[in-house]
Amino acid sequence: MNVRSEFGSFVNAAALWLQPPRNAKRHSTAVFMLIAFSAIAAVPQTQVRGQNNTDLPDAIEIKDAPLPKLEDLPVPTVQQLLQERPVDWIVVRNDEVLIVEPISIRPNAVETLQKQLDELVRNRPPNLQDRERYQMRVLRLRYLDVVLADDADDTVYQLNVSRYVKDIIYHEDLMLQRIGLLLEEGKLQQAFEMLIVLERRHPDWPGSAEARNRLLLLEARQRLGENQLEFALIPLKELHRRDRAFPGLSASLGQAIDRIISGAFTEQDYRRGRYFLKELTRMEPEHSVVAKWTNQFLAEAQSRLNKANAATSSDNHADALSLAEEAARIWPRTPNLRAVHRRAAIRWQRLKVGTVELASPDVIGPFESDANRRFDHLTRRRLFEIDRVDETAHYRTNFFEQWEPTDLGREIVFTLRPNRVYWESQQPALASTVISRLADRVDPASPAFDERFHDYVESIQSRSPFEFSVHFGRVPVRTEGLFAIPLATQHRNGKAAENNTSDFFKVLPTFTVQNQTADEVIFRRSMPEPDNVAQFHVGEIIEKRYDNYDQAVQGLLRGDVSMLPKLQPWDTPVLAQDDRFFVQRFGMPTSHVIQINPRSTPLINRELRRSLAYGLDREKLLRETVLRDPDARGGRLVSAPIPRSSAAYNPLVRPREHNLPVSIALAVAARKHFEGKIPELKLLCPSDPVLQATAKEMVKHWARIGITVVVLTPDQLPATTPDDAPAWDLVYRTVQLAEPIIDLWPLLTLEPRARVTSLTHIPDWLRQQLIAMDKVSDFDSAVQLCHKLHSQLHGEAFLFPLWEIDGYIVFRKNIRGFPQRPMHAYQDVERWIVEPWYALD
Repeated sequence: MNVRSEFGSFVNAAALWLQPPRNAKRHSTAVFMLIAFSAIAAVPQTQVRGQNNTDLPDAIEIKDAPLPKLEDLPVPTVQQLLQERPVDWIVVRNDEVLIVEPISIRPNAVETLQKQLDELVRNRPPNLQDRERYQMRVLRLRYLDVVLADDADDTVYQLNVSRYVKDIIYHEDLMLQRIGLLLEEGKLQQAFEMLIVLERRHPDWPGSAEARNRLLLLEARQRLGENQLEFALIPLKELHRRDRAFPGLSASLGQAIDRIISGAFTEQDYRRGRYFLKELTRMEPEHSVVAKWTNQFLAEAQSRLNKANAATSSDNHADALSLAEEAARIWPRTPNLRAVHRRAAIRWQRLKVGTVELASPDVIGPFESDANRRFDHLTRRRLFEIDRVDETAHYRTNFFEQWEPTDLGREIVFTLRPNRVYWESQQPALASTVISRLADRVDPASPAFDERFHDYVESIQSRSPFEFSVHFGRVPVRTEGLFAIPLATQHRNGKAAENNTSDFFKVLPTFTVQNQTADEVIFRRSMPEPDNVAQFHVGEIIEKRYDNYDQAVQGLLRGDVSMLPKLQPWDTPVLAQDDRFFVQRFGMPTSHVIQINPRSTPLINRELRRSLAYGLDREKLLRETVLRDPDARGGRLVSAPIPRSSAAYNPLVRPREHNLPVSIALAVAARKHFEGKIPELKLLCPSDPVLQATAKEMVKHWARIGITVVVLTPDQLPATTPDDAPAWDLVYRTVQLAEPIIDLWPLLTLEPRARVTSLTHIPDWLRQQLIAMDKVSDFDSAVQLCHKLHSQLHGEAFLFPLWEIDGYIVFRKNIRGFPQRPMHAYQDVERWIVEPWYALD
């Protein structure tokens, strides 16, 4: 641009505006025009001198200074762009650059001014009165207000846009240029940080979306190079959502998902592979990777299906179902899969159960785990089993047709069933077999010896192959409860109990362990059903272990398992509303109780026991930790480890209320007994996460009254203790006392059976009460003794009843035949029917 040649015309134009009649408006416009030209000439300071506002300028002094060329200006650094004062670059016609303060019109200032000018020209006023105002507006739209970046006075200049402005590079454009350079250098984190700043200031700035898309693709490629395949999909999915036609996106998506599916296929994690194949199909249905893996999954599933047909032809029903299930896991929509799977699943009915714990042959501590109880219910065949519980327990039996008491109850005649139903995995039992088992219970040399049973039974006599009689030395309160003993069992190490009878009349466990690993146990019927029956029932049960309850629920929702034997209270309402499942409440609640070790020296002190009892805020623990429900639905505070609906529960004894002042006072009294310091107590607690969390909260409650308690898990118990000292002082137990008259003795003595030697370490009053209750012969007297014992246990704080919780079990709706209010997880499992079903997703 020839500055000097332009100056004359520019001054002439300004002088025309300063001709008479002189006024402030014309003078101001002329001065703006002169100043604008001075800015184009890169004059850092322009002085206009005159006598007053209406006089022509006496002189105009212009100092030339070279402007930088655009090609010579480097892109500002990250630090300059983020920390220094923002500036814009105005590129003039000769590619020189004016560095100015941020322009007020942004972005697209040139286009915006031209658009406003065109609109003004189209609406030119027709009358002369508004002509001067119109011309002033037109003139102003042709100029851009700027402030030089190095001008300390912040003088506003006006720059003719159409004549001199070639381009405007805003501060945001400079940021985008720097972001592009960072992306080329692989500095994705810095580029991301700059892009975040830009998007916060101007979310829709031109070019920011393109930069974001480029960043997402480069980030995905970087993660692919680091073999972080699933993390690479995160930016790729976001990029696909923003611009599915972005160059390179399709290829990167295919590469990532192809490698993921290949790894899943190798590891036989077919569900994972199918999931990512479905994701790619949703985004790019015509992608070559979709066709490749669809065909490969289909071929693999078809191979399993052919093998399943061959296994069915050879009557290998278990393998046929396993192969059909595997084909369903690989590709659920394989042609003819449904027919093959249905045929195999109807003949060999398999029940898959999800749990967090499997049965263990070693019982550590004074309690059985839920897994061990399930194992025993599944593998032990008892003479009598509890069918339901209300005020008392009601029994049933699969062995006897009738049992009739005679001689005022001193003798009872048992008549065995001579035949069996086809779905029972047991042949009819002989009287000699049952008598042999009962004889073991009265033989002191037998491992099955039961002191209480020996004390009741005087003699056993066989009357016929299917009939025998038992003569009692004293009449039992409940005959069925006394004879609810296992006739056949399998040890948790997989070995069956010895049975010397012939194979036909041998009493077999209901189910036996077929195979066991650390994460799975397979049970099968002891006696399979014949092939020619109209309706088959459960023939195999697989218990699969999960690390926690959340994963078990996830396995149920995915279809990996069809039953959960235990639900957490907060999962129950959600699954109950899901129309895919049946959620059934157990027939008897589970009682939670803290018991005292009779051998614990510190807890002999009554004040200490009562202080511990009063120090627990049971209601808060129940609502916040156990149930996680402010209304405590499904749980109730109790004053004894007996169901509140039982006749043995004393309704006059109310649950102990939390009383912190009383607890502190009792702790002070106990501290005097221990010469100023209460010994540290050890609380043994099962490894169940809810029980562990509850135990830790109890420890906090007791810490407030100055009593230190440490929580131990069964695997933390020492093998031996010095001087035969107890390894623990308190134990957190969950129990179900369906028959309190029979079950209280083993519970309070922490023994599996009632034994006289177990009474050695308990207080005299408790010993006398247990013996008196065991010798009573009528139900009403037994109930009165239970009420009295209930009251004494509460007053002496010999144990701390906490609450009772309603338990729930969940079944997928393809399972039929289970009881409406089951007493345990596998009640009547021989009658259950598993209808064919497999997950499609």
